[in-house]
Amino acid sequence: GLSVRMIPIAPILGEVSPDTLLGRLPEYGPEMRFYEPYRPAVEALRSQGGSTEVIAVFSAFCGRCRIQVPRLMKVMQEARNPNLRVRYLGVPGGIDSTTEAYRVRYLPTFIAIRDGKQIGRITERPRASIEEDLLAILRGMQ
Repeated sequence: GLSVRMIPIAPILGEVSPDTLLGRLPEYGPEMRFYEPYRPAVEALRSQGGSTEVIAVFSAFCGRCRIQVPRLMKVMQEARNPNLRVRYLGVPGGIDSTTEAYRVRYLPTFIAIRDGKQIGRITERPRASIEEDLLAILRGMQ
């Protein structure tokens, strides 16, 4: 008969680049390629001033992460705003020092930080879309 070969997913732990994510998790590629961000929100993100860091906490084993993280990557790629920087932090899926430090309970969690202070977060899935929710956070409306 048929035999099935299972290949385990190696955990991605710590900070990784978008290129590393796409290389290690090829399933992120199609979601990133085919996601169509809401243009007006992307244009508004492109022109946002003020340095903001987004901490994206995710797990290679998380189904929602496989949808939302590539979408965030696409939005940031299209916004091309040097004032917006994203750090992608992989966690094992349970409680660890990263989830404790950023008080993350659900994955993925995207935390917007300005001047060392959290100004908002998107947890599990956005209300409208990543780009619209992030824009609302940056404008102080969420």
